Amino acid sequence: MRSNLSYKSAFWIVSLAIVLAKIVFVFRPELDLFTEEAQYWLWSKNLAWHYYSKPPLVAFLNYISTSIFGVTELGVRINPILFGLGTSWVTYKFGSYIYDEKVGFWASIFLQAMPFWWMISSFHTTDTSLTFFWSLTVFLLYKALKEKNLNWWILAGLAAALGLMAKVMMVLAFPFLFYSFCKKERWVRSGETCYFSFWSCPWDLSRF
Repeated sequence: MRSNLSYKSAFWIVSLAIVLAKIVFVFRPELDLFTEEAQYWLWSKNLAWHYYSKPPLVAFLNYISTSIFGVTELGVRINPILFGLGTSWVTYKFGSYIYDEKVGFWASIFLQAMPFWWMISSFHTTDTSLTFFWSLTVFLLYKALKEKNLNWWILAGLAAALGLMAKVMMVLAFPFLFYSFCKKERWVRSGETCYFSFWSCPWDLSRF
């Protein structure tokens, strides 16, 4: 894998193989939706702007996916499978942006080897979409600060807003974004620290 294309191809081969394995896993007859997944599916039958404990994104995602794939385990769990792939892609792109595609590839592989990543990318909880949008927000913010391009700022804001619709814990990203803007030159120079911590933050916070 000496060329950039080779690392990119390797990323998609590994990631899509994992996606296929998870789809096969979903069809195991003994693996029904667990309590939290079933609760979020019920919310999708009664759409609202907010629920007693969570924002509405998880319900809307279930509504869309079950409309396409039917009211099945796959209809619910296709969401974490796709968001898990998306989080891996953001990790790959972020590593490639700061360093090169070799770093991006291995970072995405390490991510996909983490037990917590397997959990949130196999079972549909609010942490599934929170992790993706948190990671995407940090990546887009870094690009906005480095390239000084308004479009990246707008996209980072949209990603943060969607993350807030996934889980209220996303609100803790906003002080971080404000600090990053105030210390932007220092933050851009210390991209290594940002990269190796950007997808650990929502996982740690989601425990609360």
